[in-house]
Amino acid sequence: MQRDLPAILSLVASDQLPAQPDCTQTDLLRAQAAQGTIDRVWWDTLVTVQTIVAICGKEVVGAASYGQQETVPTGPIPADGSGCILWLHARENPAVVDALLTAIEHALEACPRIYAFWFATPLTLGLEGLPVSYRSITHQALLTHGFVGHDDWLYMVGPVISQAERIAEVETREYGWLLSVQEQGEQIAEADIGLEKDHVGHLRWLWVHENWRGHGLGTKLFLQASAHLYAAGARSMVLYVDHDDPVERDRSSAIHLYQRHGFTIVDHLWSYWRGIPPAWFTPH
Repeated sequence: MQRDLPAILSLVASDQLPAQPDCTQTDLLRAQAAQGTIDRVWWDTLVTVQTIVAICGKEVVGAASYGQQETVPTGPIPADGSGCILWLHARENPAVVDALLTAIEHALEACPRIYAFWFATPLTLGLEGLPVSYRSITHQALLTHGFVGHDDWLYMVGPVISQAERIAEVETREYGWLLSVQEQGEQIAEADIGLEKDHVGHLRWLWVHENWRGHGLGTKLFLQASAHLYAAGARSMVLYVDHDDPVERDRSSAIHLYQRHGFTIVDHLWSYWRGIPPAWFTPH
């Protein structure tokens, strides 16, 4: 497997989305060792992680990773021995994608269900799902193999700005900074940001208390977060919008805010499952 690392990295790079940092050999090794930091509670449910490689002649034409959950849950995430397709890259070659999915399904045939692209891996900066426009062949293959898909996230990319009004206090955290706004000792808004590899800024979340929405506070906080990332060295920014339940969580105002400041929707991120429906899953 060690000798295949450069070829697998090339496969990953071929599927890279705009503004995503380059995947390194260290990232790949961490993914193979189940050392994900984002969505850690999901990684902690896995008892096995395997990587498979598809070879044509002497050329590596595809690679994928899958795992199986523990059968007795020990953390906050329900775990019942389900399988998980963690990542798959094959330059969107239909035959190779199909062969990898078939091999994984055979390996996980005893599992009550199989999740696919359900949580982020170290290969990307927080992609919790499959970008369906950029990975349309893989998306269609999953549906053909009987997976149920759900549109969960928007992946958005935009510029950073050099200056903004300071309205929030800034606290340094292990993975970046927390910007918080208080009014009479009450937290009314916050933003969590980080500077990632390749000068990429990451807005992890932005929140404004419902009593303070509609007065421009979110815009000012967003602009300060952007300017802080610029000062730290960021030259672009990525963010994710969870729009999977527009009734319970209407994200239209947030999306319009980001678009007004130069952000574009690059792709929709889908997650999938096949088999017995999860007890906690409610289709929309």
